[in-house]
Amino acid sequence: MDTLAPPFTYEALPKKDISFVPLNEEKEFTVDRLFDYYKNEKENCHLKEFLHITEDSPVHPVIYDSKRTLLSLPPIINGDHSKIRLDTTNVFIECTGTDKTKLNIVLNIMLSMFAHYCSEPFSIEGVDVTDSNGEKTTYPKLDDVTFNIADAQYVNKLIGIDLEPSMMASILKRMQLNASYDPSSGLTVKVPPTRADILHPCDIAEDIAIAYGYNNIKKTIPKLGTAGKQLPVNKLSDQIREVVAQAGYLEVMTWILISLKENFKLLQREDDGSCVTIAKPRPEEFSVVRTTLIPGLLKCMEANKAMNLPVDIFECGDVVVQDKTRDTGSRNNRRIAALHCGSGSGFEKIHSLVDRLMSQNSIVFKGESKPDDKRKVYEIRSSEDPTFFPKRRADIFIDGQKVGVFGIVHPGVLKNFNLTYPCSIMELNIEILLDH
Repeated sequence: MDTLAPPFTYEALPKKDISFVPLNEEKEFTVDRLFDYYKNEKENCHLKEFLHITEDSPVHPVIYDSKRTLLSLPPIINGDHSKIRLDTTNVFIECTGTDKTKLNIVLNIMLSMFAHYCSEPFSIEGVDVTDSNGEKTTYPKLDDVTFNIADAQYVNKLIGIDLEPSMMASILKRMQLNASYDPSSGLTVKVPPTRADILHPCDIAEDIAIAYGYNNIKKTIPKLGTAGKQLPVNKLSDQIREVVAQAGYLEVMTWILISLKENFKLLQREDDGSCVTIAKPRPEEFSVVRTTLIPGLLKCMEANKAMNLPVDIFECGDVVVQDKTRDTGSRNNRRIAALHCGSGSGFEKIHSLVDRLMSQNSIVFKGESKPDDKRKVYEIRSSEDPTFFPKRRADIFIDGQKVGVFGIVHPGVLKNFNLTYPCSIMELNIEILLDH
């Protein structure tokens, strides 16, 4: 800090205009030259994996003091000028990032730990930060976070003990939490800025349990007896997996996150806006949650083109679609999908698998049902799904509700996934079978 001249500025400049000596280096670099040095010249450079964050930006973040001495090139590297040396007596700590809450947590913990070693312990000088709107804020904000637990029985019920509130306050002090008890207001706990892990009264109850001693908690038999069992959809999924495996298909597991292009464009489908999108995905191939299992099977086939034909694979897993009626804004849907790849189209093979799944679930084909038959009825109708070859595709309906599709994959789709042999695919929503 003694070698710098406040105030400091946080700027964004063209990379060619930024020149400095990076930390632990001896010569001066521009940003472009520095990135090339880290990627291609410096051995075992741990910074290489972070360069993508700003590599494609026309400008780069940089921090200067009032004399234009470069302090830092966030988020990549600091300048060598401002590093701590043996004769350093005053330290200036800055944190940059995109999440203000996390930045405050990091700053508070760093300052609290450093301040322990000050000549006057825990002495910290605040800094006024002026944002782009001219609003001034003083950091750090080292105020305690206060929690009030009016009913101490809340803690006792969570842990399974019978502890007096005054004793709770006493043992919380051993956990470095400033706690007090007043019969009128209950248990008051002041959490220091170094304990960012405490977000809720249940976290305070956990600290009480740790201080009390887990081995001191009396073991009791629950008053309410319960029996666990599989979720119906998981039980049905296991049964369907067994049926499909017995039909000669090999199960695969693919990523539930894919790219928007794979989910729609490569399948020749229009983007209907049903995808749940990932905010700020690092790799573009994991930018959305899949709404169909078909891309995963085709990508798996693409990666295993060297296998002897025919290849029969299947996947039973979840897809996710937007649903405004849910508190999360989305819902999971369990599906089964199977692929046949061989020298022939395999349409009859994939069709027979659909029939097999229906018969195993006691769902009768429409033309075979009788007037007094109470079983579900399924039928197949002509489909317009562009993923499949025209007039070689069919939609699956159960009691008039569309639940799936099967057919020969369109040559354009095969080309998009670099496949040269014909493939047939079926995909079925199995949750509809739970009602049977």
